[in-house]
Amino acid sequence: MDKAPKVEQYFDKQQDYYLNNNPVIKLRKEIVESIAGNLNNKNIIDIGSGNGNITSSFLNTNKVTYVDISSKLLEIISKNSQLNKHNVSLIKGDILTLNFMEKFDLVVCLGLIAHINDVNRLIEKICSIMDETGIAIIQFTDSSMPISRINHFKSKLRHKRNYNYNTNKNTLPEIKKIISDNKLKIERLIKHWPVSPFFSFFNDKIKLKLLRYSYQNSFISCFGAEVILVLKKAA
Repeated sequence: MDKAPKVEQYFDKQQDYYLNNNPVIKLRKEIVESIAGNLNNKNIIDIGSGNGNITSSFLNTNKVTYVDISSKLLEIISKNSQLNKHNVSLIKGDILTLNFMEKFDLVVCLGLIAHINDVNRLIEKICSIMDETGIAIIQFTDSSMPISRINHFKSKLRHKRNYNYNTNKNTLPEIKKIISDNKLKIERLIKHWPVSPFFSFFNDKIKLKLLRYSYQNSFISCFGAEVILVLKKAA
């Protein structure tokens, strides 16, 4: 069953959420910037871009293509990118149904794997649009980790259901196999904790500090459920 219309409906309502200094989004931005470094004259695509914040720092010196299923979120990018209009392309649609003639030096895909119709086709699409020397940065939540199970159990207890569709539950071994099957290799694996029930007593600034610590501490990060992978094409 195609859940794209329900995903679009959900994210059209979440525009304020993406603008409200979410600590997870802030950490993702920091990690992407540290991986990519200083980029100049590169062709970048941000898939499932949200409000575009994660790749916004690349706008001044690169071309950035934003792809999202939500027209509301793309409108936010358009308003925020007026000064860099010549460097920005906005595409509304499901990445699985879009075709691209160009290749990209950097493919960023964070926060999308849980919501896509077909994870294998997504990774296949990412591989097809990557330049031969390019990299992809993808993110997903490892559902097998204890903290993921705690978060899921907490949501059930509170009768919360954020989505009116079933999100994908993926594990690291499953994603690794899909990556290998699509002739990609993992150059780097980064893990950190999600915002958990233990964080609920703290404000967003403290949450961000805790998330940073979970990312920077090699022992604690092993127990993290948020996974960011840097991919290259296999030789």
